[in-house]
Amino acid sequence: MSEPPEAEFISAFTEAQSSLKGFCISSIGNSEDAKDVFQKTCLILWKKSGDWDPETPFLRWALTVARYEVLSHTRMLLSAECPLPTPGCDDPETTVRSFRMSCSDWR
Repeated sequence: MSEPPEAEFISAFTEAQSSLKGFCISSIGNSEDAKDVFQKTCLILWKKSGDWDPETPFLRWALTVARYEVLSHTRMLLSAECPLPTPGCDDPETTVRSFRMSCSDWR
């Protein structure tokens, strides 16, 4: 079992939460999805608290974790809502056009 986070981590984590939440909301757009990404980011930060070097800016490290969670969430949405073009299609241009149209609602 990992050790509980140090007081310095907890202080930095608490101070950065509003910035992290704002980053998730501005990156995701949908507030419900942003809350999920924010919560997952917080869990990851807590679990990786021992990886943070107190000599480095906490917010930079935390935003990097959040950015990867936003990217992961975006990839998941794209794969669920925008199926990839069918291999071996006779008309690749039509496939690409329909792919773009199916993704337009997501943006």
